[in-house]
Amino acid sequence: MKKLLALSGLVLATSTAFAVEQPYLGLDYVQSVYELDGGGDASPALVQLRAGTDLTRNLGLEARVSVGVADDVITSGGIKYALNIDSMYTFGVVGRLPWGNHGSLYAHAAYSYMQVSAESSGILPDTETNDGGFSWGAGFVFPAWHNYNLELDYTSYFDGDEYTLSGFGVGFRRYF
Repeated sequence: MKKLLALSGLVLATSTAFAVEQPYLGLDYVQSVYELDGGGDASPALVQLRAGTDLTRNLGLEARVSVGVADDVITSGGIKYALNIDSMYTFGVVGRLPWGNHGSLYAHAAYSYMQVSAESSGILPDTETNDGGFSWGAGFVFPAWHNYNLELDYTSYFDGDEYTLSGFGVGFRRYF
């Protein structure tokens, strides 16, 4: 009997903990900043699809897929390159701090992987780089209309020895 009561309590606690699970999809425009440590920077633009779920009121999981929609020119060693972020994939956890009916502040920690291409002005061959690492950021979600929300986001995607990549995003999110 004790085992049955303990098992019933465990099932009830588990179902209550995941009762707040709320999946969402979002679409963002991200203005990124790519900075070389030796000087030079570029601001290629991205479109980002995000999918996630809130496991509890304060904790969630999120995946992001980003593609470059506009390249920018960066100068390195006196040579101009058209820099484009071809694709980027991010998966991580999101911590939320609800602010009443006004929205919620969030912070995220994740692993990001990206593919970047740089086309020179014909002097040197084009280059392509693949890189992955820890990323982090924060943002705010504002309720807009029914299950739709507006979102502001800052993410530091990479901070390596040779370059850094960060981005400021604005978009919307729909809860299901």
